[in-house]
Amino acid sequence: MAAINTNSLDGLYLSNYTDTDETIKRIATTQMQAYHARQLFPCFDEPGLKAVFNLKIIHKTNYTTVLGNSDVANVTEFADLEGWSVTTFNPTVPMATYLFAMVVSDLEYAEADGGLFKVPVRTYAPPPVVARNGATYSADIAAKMEAYIIYYPGESLESYKNLLTSVVSHELAHQNFGNLVTCKWWNELWLNEGFATYISYLGVDGVRPEFRHREWILNDAFQYSMRVDVSARSHPIVNDAVTPDEVDSYFTGITYEKGGSVNRMTEKFLSEATYKKGLQYYLHNMSYQGVVSDDLFHYLNVAAQEDDRLPAGVTVKMILDSWTLQKSHPLVRVSAEGPNSVYISQERYADPASVDLWWVPVTVVTQDAPSLENWVPKLWLERDVPIKSVVHDTSKWIMINQDATGYYRVLYDEGLTPLIADQLRRNASVITPLSRSQLLDDYFNLAYRGNVEIEAALEFTKYLEQEDHFTVWEVIFTQLRQAYNFAQTEDEHSAIRNYLAPKIRPALEKIGLEQNNNVHIGALGILRTKLIDWSCALGDSFCVDYANKLYTEWGQDVNKILPIDIQASITCAIVANNGQAGFDFMMAKYIATPMQNPSKVRYLNALGCSRDAGVLQTLLGMTLDTNSQLVRSHALSVIQRVAMNKQGRRLVIQFLKDQVDRIISILGSGSPSPVSSILSSLSSYVSTQEELDEVLKFVADHAAKFGVINGSINSYLTTIRSNIAWKVTFGKPIISWMGENVSINNSASYANPSLAVFVSLVTAVLRCVN
Repeated sequence: MAAINTNSLDGLYLSNYTDTDETIKRIATTQMQAYHARQLFPCFDEPGLKAVFNLKIIHKTNYTTVLGNSDVANVTEFADLEGWSVTTFNPTVPMATYLFAMVVSDLEYAEADGGLFKVPVRTYAPPPVVARNGATYSADIAAKMEAYIIYYPGESLESYKNLLTSVVSHELAHQNFGNLVTCKWWNELWLNEGFATYISYLGVDGVRPEFRHREWILNDAFQYSMRVDVSARSHPIVNDAVTPDEVDSYFTGITYEKGGSVNRMTEKFLSEATYKKGLQYYLHNMSYQGVVSDDLFHYLNVAAQEDDRLPAGVTVKMILDSWTLQKSHPLVRVSAEGPNSVYISQERYADPASVDLWWVPVTVVTQDAPSLENWVPKLWLERDVPIKSVVHDTSKWIMINQDATGYYRVLYDEGLTPLIADQLRRNASVITPLSRSQLLDDYFNLAYRGNVEIEAALEFTKYLEQEDHFTVWEVIFTQLRQAYNFAQTEDEHSAIRNYLAPKIRPALEKIGLEQNNNVHIGALGILRTKLIDWSCALGDSFCVDYANKLYTEWGQDVNKILPIDIQASITCAIVANNGQAGFDFMMAKYIATPMQNPSKVRYLNALGCSRDAGVLQTLLGMTLDTNSQLVRSHALSVIQRVAMNKQGRRLVIQFLKDQVDRIISILGSGSPSPVSSILSSLSSYVSTQEELDEVLKFVADHAAKFGVINGSINSYLTTIRSNIAWKVTFGKPIISWMGENVSINNSASYANPSLAVFVSLVTAVLRCVN
């Protein structure tokens, strides 16, 4: 047996928690994935090899919570040493070594109500915390850092509740995909993680339908992984990992989110009933075995043949090999060919070095038939027949891939594109929300890669005053965030504000500005938070007036609590729009709020929203004043927050130049790491050559002080150069187009804009949960 690890969180390692009396309590626990069981005991540490584990743990008797992969058989005294006990567990089911888990602690637990499950289900946590605890799965127990599994009613955000539910659902999905049936080697990791990812969305939809995860998967997995899939980080779903370092490198958005999205596509082209049947065959016949993709494809194909779901001579393996053995994804073009037909063709969207194509499922909707009964394809684009003809009246609109069930982007020709845009302006609801979301995501990404002009994507935004669906607004906020962040002048801000704010307002009016705890939950509640965030940041009086109303009420009632989910946006708007008084009010709230209350950090961040240069200078000065009322551990965060502020950015650069030695001494205790953190924050916003020149001079003047962070600094400088190029190529045309397309009927009024789209920039997104 190896010694307990105190240097990293793998193998058998030492963890701890702080008890109510401030004493540090120890926890011995494990994390074996992917190859760390060998650190604890001799074994063939491969996922495809399974064994029955018989476990005994000798431990001090005062550690009363001792857990393993099976239930406890008995606990006896350890005869050789007083005050020690032996906990013996029943034999496990056959399982892989990486699933081995044990915990020795004095944690306490809460048990689910009887009758909910066939077996007892307990959540273990430190005695001071009565909350949920789960992740980094094992065959029958789950353990993870508190940050991902503790929900505090009245304190935790709705978006955080969504995250926690997703984590638990993902880990429970591993009971089948990963534990019962396990990838034979890590090159087939997607059979564990791609399935747990997809099934997790179905799980959340089953128990918390208000989060609408069958729709949320489009933003969270599909669109996210498509961006990864054209980056330098892309790789085939079935990877080529051999060594431990190679294995670790493939716990990625391709393995998880693209794998999950390909599973979603497979369910849609086979139908849910057939897909479910095939998975049942797979799990039943391959239980407690190591598997490869061909095993999955075989059982899905059996179900497909039984239900006649595929064209003659086509197999699931033929289709899915084309999606799992190569990286990237198709670009499918739809082009008019005369008045009565269109061509539908595929090509490689990225990775042009390869000539391989895909089996592409294609659904079709038209102006005369705008809805589908199901997502079973109307036609297939074959790997060796990449173009098909479809009869269609080309004076009317046509769209393919309804609800983005197929994993590809779509580009319509110059004649068909305006017909779709016209339908959106006349009545957007005729086109389904997920189709609208993907249409916008496709065109913005196609523009950023040079396939179309950015104006083509922006034309699709003209209808947005009709839009109230969260998957569409998520795309808009994602795709326009850079343009907003890089807007420097008041004219640039005004163009964005005058175009976008009147389109956000109707959605916010429909959802409701005033808090309604019965309505503003789940996906709708999260959308409301983002709409308020953008509306207030843009300076729409509809939102700013609401923030000032809450400010007045708060001043009159010191016990008033702002709604948690909009607290960050509203407090930022209060400080931004109420001068010194607003700043002083928020500072008082920050000082009075206990450290353990999450609102304290929100009030802290709001302080950086001031538009008054003098106030911001004072705030920056407080970060180096050890006698100020800022909590010392918050000082660096304050500087980073001010760096997000358009009015504060130049102040932070000057602050770095003037105070670099004190920053290193006071905030870094002699280390230059705070400088790296500040430059990292600036690099997300700086987009002018003048600002870059100032940063370059600062770095050159002090390079000798930076040592180990010089590599990071160079990467930040590269980011800033990319920002400048992006603004020239895309940012200025976006802002110019918005300025030219402001509605003459726009009756909205505006305060001066707030400083940053704050909540949207600090959204926690869990990626690649084990």
